[in-house]
Amino acid sequence: MTRQSIAQRAVRLLDDGRRTISTLRREKGFVALVVFSLALGIGSTVAVFGMADQLLLQPPPGVHDDRSAAYLRLETPDGEEKRLTTPEFDDLSRGATLLDGIASYNLDLFEASVGDARTRRPFVD
Repeated sequence: MTRQSIAQRAVRLLDDGRRTISTLRREKGFVALVVFSLALGIGSTVAVFGMADQLLLQPPPGVHDDRSAAYLRLETPDGEEKRLTTPEFDDLSRGATLLDGIASYNLDLFEASVGDARTRRPFVD
């Protein structure tokens, strides 16, 4: 390739660019259709890949999380809170093979009085 052929190609490229811009200025509907089609295509592609990433490539929340915990509250059929006895809790913890461990707590309020002043304080067992 000679310098002259490179210069001719550059001039032709500039002429093509000028002609394209003038055509696009005249055809505003076509430009709007092209921009809309590109926006729709890019948006749908991003949405599909985002869903595929979350559903197929990322692990579900809580899996392999060393700090995950769950709270279990037991209720009787009439809606009252059921407290587990120590043997029931031991049976539950032995049967939970998917968990590393189970902990329990008992939060009660107790009343203490000094003289005439009474206070209610939480007591954690």
